[in-house]
Amino acid sequence: MAEKKASDITKYRFLSSRGKAAELICRKDWSNTSVKPIPLWPQSLRTTLNLSLSLLTPVLFLWGKELTCFYNSAFYELLEENDKGILGTKGGELLNDVQHFKNVIRNASSESLTVHPFKFELIGNRSFLYSVSPIFNEENEVAGIYIHLNENISDTKKNITRELEESERKFKMVADTAPAMIWTSNIHRSYDFLNKGWLDYTGRLMEEELGQGWTQGIHPEDIERCADIYNHAFDHQKKFSMEYRLKRADGKYRWIADEGTPRYSSEGEFLGFIGACVDIQERKMAREELERKVLERTSELNKRNIELQLQKEFADTILESSVDVIAVLDTELKYVTLNRSACEMYKVSKEELIGKKMIDVFPGIIDSGMYNDLKTALTGQTIHNPKYRSTVLEKHFENFYIPLKNRNDSVYGVLLVSHDNTAIVETTIQLEQTNRILEEKNLALERTNKELESFSYVASHDLQEPLRKIRTFAELIQKDLKNEKIARKYFSKIETSAQRMSDLIKAVLNYSRLSKTEDLYADTDLNNILMNVRSDFELLIQEKGAVIKSNKLPAIKGIPLQLNQLFSNLIGNSIKFTENTPKITISAKIVDPHNMPAHPDIQPEKKYAQLVFRDNGIGFEQQYSDQIFTIFKRLHSTESYAGTGIGLALCKKIVENHRGFIAVKSKPGKGSEFNIYLPVN
Repeated sequence: MAEKKASDITKYRFLSSRGKAAELICRKDWSNTSVKPIPLWPQSLRTTLNLSLSLLTPVLFLWGKELTCFYNSAFYELLEENDKGILGTKGGELLNDVQHFKNVIRNASSESLTVHPFKFELIGNRSFLYSVSPIFNEENEVAGIYIHLNENISDTKKNITRELEESERKFKMVADTAPAMIWTSNIHRSYDFLNKGWLDYTGRLMEEELGQGWTQGIHPEDIERCADIYNHAFDHQKKFSMEYRLKRADGKYRWIADEGTPRYSSEGEFLGFIGACVDIQERKMAREELERKVLERTSELNKRNIELQLQKEFADTILESSVDVIAVLDTELKYVTLNRSACEMYKVSKEELIGKKMIDVFPGIIDSGMYNDLKTALTGQTIHNPKYRSTVLEKHFENFYIPLKNRNDSVYGVLLVSHDNTAIVETTIQLEQTNRILEEKNLALERTNKELESFSYVASHDLQEPLRKIRTFAELIQKDLKNEKIARKYFSKIETSAQRMSDLIKAVLNYSRLSKTEDLYADTDLNNILMNVRSDFELLIQEKGAVIKSNKLPAIKGIPLQLNQLFSNLIGNSIKFTENTPKITISAKIVDPHNMPAHPDIQPEKKYAQLVFRDNGIGFEQQYSDQIFTIFKRLHSTESYAGTGIGLALCKKIVENHRGFIAVKSKPGKGSEFNIYLPVN
């Protein structure tokens, strides 16, 4: 980069009209130094330069970690021609042969306003008095060393005192323009100076803050702790740092960081402390929030490893002490290391795995989610899989895949942490199964309650009706015992009513047995069921001329005896409830739950067999489609069509026993269509 033109100095107000040194600073190419180009300089460096360049006495200061050299025009005039190129050089190289000065530089962070005599070889064989002060940046850190030179070491103490007072004045000027809050205290532990930054921040006057007045702004809960730290530092004359809440001008308490350094006279006499404070409210709140989130997200792991984390021991110690399975793999998914828990879990030694690819040792992981998660982690993404089932161990794990990165943010491996939560997963599965069983039992209980209501109706109506007729006809016979013809007629009606009551009782018993069935599920071919029912109705089919057509029916897991009853009732009704030649069509297909009508009993993980029974019977109004499945609910009189009114109720009960459901569509004179959905397994 070419040197800047002199006219460029007008771009930077802190360099404008500041003499030869300012011109040299502006022309200098700083891009290859640790301080970087001028536009990137911090405000603290600009402020220090602005003040130094305005002084008529020689000033040299060293900035940054490499102690980069800066000076003002007065210092420049003292330099020999050959030495005027030291601007921007490293202080360590500049002062290699001045051991005394190097010691001062080394201790500058713990000294301030100190005065020493020395000979500066770069400025001839002349003696100077110099004072050294630390320069603080915006973060309250020592960013540089301020060196103020004064010639004539043989001057009187009055001149020295004057120079020190001038230096003190300039220090206070620098302090008042610094972005930090700066203070000094004397040997009596009282504050004797607070800069403008402090006063502006607290909104108080210098007179109010001097002595111990500054403590009035400290939060009551922090005063005792701060006093202990402050007094301990004074007793031992050592540097200290502390954090406390200070009341701002608006009355709000905010966290600040305060660092104090002991200061000494040229004779080594302790003079008190100098310190600087910065507001850290946002930083502290952000840090606390981050810590809270980290603790929440990794609480379980932190609890298991809290002692190791607090001690910040080496990674190997953490690995070996963890009860979780932990392994580190490289970019080829080769084992780099693994902990004792991993070895015990997989019953292998480290020597058997380190250096080998995971897929060579455990080929089965290629078809599992782990392999894909590891590959994803190698792209730099952290993966959390709370439900991973190991096909190698037949266990359940909560897995964390954490990419390991170098300083260049490149991934060089993956940290795999597996927490065995088999017991939790299995307990959860058992709980879900128990809940399902409870739900099924609740549904069964609801159905039983409804059945009890129906039985109550039977007891109060259907079974009472035949008994009432028997009593009525018996009374009529007693009134006319001599008329044999009439008595025989009434006895016939009594017999019919008794038979009706017997049929009803048998139907109720058949229905109740379905709720208490102990039949076992078995592989059932519905084609065989249909063939058996055809055989049972063989004579009635011939008598009615009935036609029964069917495509190939599936085999399902079911209770054969109940399925036989289901087919028998549906086919029997189709033959009975018709005024024409019965025509019955039976079809079937396998369907997925999402292709079925909505129903609360559908199990989404199962396949279903859909059975469709169509006939050309008398049909009924669709509004009665739910009522016909109610026990003893009849749409026609017993005089028109015989029966107990329990057949379709039995059908519904059988379907529900198989965890399926039944629905019907019908129109008067157009026949009916029954759709039955039964789980295949």
